[in-house]
Amino acid sequence: MENEHKRQNVVPQQCPVCAAKTDFLYAAPISQSDDQMTVHVRCEQCAATLMVFVTHNDVGMITFGVMVDVDHAEATRFFCEDPIMPDDVISLHRHMKNVHVSVEDVCGL
Repeated sequence: MENEHKRQNVVPQQCPVCAAKTDFLYAAPISQSDDQMTVHVRCEQCAATLMVFVTHNDVGMITFGVMVDVDHAEATRFFCEDPIMPDDVISLHRHMKNVHVSVEDVCGL
């Protein structure tokens, strides 16, 4: 019950795109710990989506939202993935440096 109350407190009062009221906003948690919460919010009226990030520290609660173009399932999958490490980026760069791909290959021309 307490988590439901916390989640409702982080949902915006209206959609940032179409200004629909809270009744049209559907919030679903993505991740949560003792001092952090991430919530995916979708407007049922215009289909806009945003991620709301909440952190609780010594000063109080800090909340910010970011407009995104992913649905709840995609966001959940993204947050469950291992973080990208510097070695991963270096490996990808080395691989792409050695691969010769033309625009025709990619577009099927």
